[in-house]
Amino acid sequence: MKRIFFFIITAIVLTSCSKLNTDSVTYQSVRKVYRYNLSDNSVIHVTTDISKQGYIYIGVENLSTEVMTINMTKSFIVTPNGKSHSMYDPTVRVNTSTVSKSESTSKGRSVNWGAVAGAVGVGGTVGQVLSGINTGSSNTNGVTTTKTETTYFSDLPELSIAPRGSGILPKEWEVVSMPMYSSGVQNDNFTFETSTSKFSVCLLYSIDYGKTWRKYEQWYYINSVITEKVNTRGAVNDAVRRILLKKRDAINEPWWAMHLRYKDDYSAISHEASVCNGIFEDYQ
Repeated sequence: MKRIFFFIITAIVLTSCSKLNTDSVTYQSVRKVYRYNLSDNSVIHVTTDISKQGYIYIGVENLSTEVMTINMTKSFIVTPNGKSHSMYDPTVRVNTSTVSKSESTSKGRSVNWGAVAGAVGVGGTVGQVLSGINTGSSNTNGVTTTKTETTYFSDLPELSIAPRGSGILPKEWEVVSMPMYSSGVQNDNFTFETSTSKFSVCLLYSIDYGKTWRKYEQWYYINSVITEKVNTRGAVNDAVRRILLKKRDAINEPWWAMHLRYKDDYSAISHEASVCNGIFEDYQ
């Protein structure tokens, strides 16, 4: 009940403090297909995180005492459109930037201190000494220095992770799109077979310097999409309550997200605020 109360408070902040007109709340949840549990023989720990923007990030921990090699050329992602994407891209990407630095122009000026002394009433010996002193500065022209820096990026065909070390694979993929809103209320619960959004992660790794290779594979799918309209301005909590009544295990799903579609007080453009929670962990 504490977690439900926290989200309700969050919804109130989004709608009242920012003066937003929220018209609907959508809940999404994602599940995985295979179960990989930690055992004494586990050598790899894979952590899968999905951001609230719908991008997947993959972390790998080497549980062994050997160097782990990940073959990026044979590791891939299957996105919801059914297409496979290799984690290795042989394309060399170039980033060029130009930096300019300018110095302003100044004009030199000469000052006769005898004239200054006379103007302020300094006479006698001091005035005579000052009359023979002139000071000045030289002219400085404007100078512009331009420097061009070029950086080349390319993927590595293999990545190495030290014994008992960990790292995040250097790519992201969009796997969960924002829900399609409609004027009516949308309530769907899916199995892996009936889900319209499935995606997969496949890693090929070795702990004996490539002599033998092991495959880690996991499939994920959207199993719930529930949309509730906000019937009265500001009544976001009521829409959230109706979602939780229809799916009582909503916040206990491994990964879930709440999307609040709203309009501000001065614009007819629809915006969206999102909150997500949860990661997936697998061992092999």
